[in-house]
Amino acid sequence: MKKKTQIIISIFLLFLTCSKTFAGIYYVSKTGSHSSPFTSWATAATNIQTAVNSSSDGDTVLVNDGTYYPSSEIFVAKNIIVKSVNGAENTIVDGNNINRCFYLFSANPTIDGFTITNGYTSEWHGGGGVYCYDSGTIQNSTISGNSTRFNGGGVLCNRGGTIQNSTISGNSAKFNGGGVRYNHGGTIQNSTISQNSADWGGGIFGGTISNCIISRNCGGGICNSIINNCTITMNSAGLGAGAFYGTVNNCIITKNSADTRGGGTCYAIVNNCTIIGNTAWNGSATAHSTVNNCIVWNNIAYNYGNNFCDSKIKYSCSAALSGEGNISNNPEFVDIKSGNYHLKVNSSCINAGTNAFAPMPYDLDGNSRVFDNIVDMGAYEYPVR
Repeated sequence: MKKKTQIIISIFLLFLTCSKTFAGIYYVSKTGSHSSPFTSWATAATNIQTAVNSSSDGDTVLVNDGTYYPSSEIFVAKNIIVKSVNGAENTIVDGNNINRCFYLFSANPTIDGFTITNGYTSEWHGGGGVYCYDSGTIQNSTISGNSTRFNGGGVLCNRGGTIQNSTISGNSAKFNGGGVRYNHGGTIQNSTISQNSADWGGGIFGGTISNCIISRNCGGGICNSIINNCTITMNSAGLGAGAFYGTVNNCIITKNSADTRGGGTCYAIVNNCTIIGNTAWNGSATAHSTVNNCIVWNNIAYNYGNNFCDSKIKYSCSAALSGEGNISNNPEFVDIKSGNYHLKVNSSCINAGTNAFAPMPYDLDGNSRVFDNIVDMGAYEYPVR
């Protein structure tokens, strides 16, 4: 009897293993016959929601080229991958300015390789293009032209969620997070966030941001965030144009503009950043911030000529700057006119920082952050390798 029971258990475990190994693929195509169970291109579903409904955890919904106009938001509440065949340029989900495009509900689904556009919602929790209720991943996608009456014009993640290798541009929100809003944590990495708008946090409100380019947002770039290895440029706001609150590491912060204070950052902790060419009425580079190992150069404050506005500055480089570890020499960029902010061999910013404020293992280029025992000031470590 015992031996028989063991055999049954072994068979059951083998069944589970095989079920997990041989995950199903469900197909979506504009030219499919829409015949259940949608497991070939010939019988493919003609809309994404139908294939999602037929799938189970671990499966993939594979979507062929075309523009898909969902009659309502695509609801994904399974641990599945919804993936395009030929990438975001060829596979478009269009909300027609009536519907949100995707609603990801728990279970950690993945959306891979879509253009998500013209999504709209008037729901209070927002997320015009995508709403992530609890986790979920969006990758290799373009999220553009979406809007909401409330928060998260492009994407709103309620609890967690990851956006990576994507472009988030031209989205708008009435209140917070024109591009993306995170309520309780999340990650954005290796992405471009541009030309979004909102009252607060035009690009991103909340979250953890890595290896991104954040540009031309209105209403402030970043709020309540950890920002690693980014370029934050051409944002505008009343207060804190580049980054508002949060911790900013290894970033280029340039050409941002604030109506009042903090053209570069406001109420932020800023480590190993290059802050250049920002403008504000007061505190053009930073306002009410803690600044360490940074280069702060060519910023314009229209009132008082004040770069820093009640900021605490250590081991940084800026004109007429004094204090602990600070220097005022020209940083000697390779080519400031073209935006090449790497350091020349004779720069006094080399080996002039303090390792205590160098939290990242790599610089903005991905090179070792501390090359010659002592960290350099700014976003790049010398030599360029």
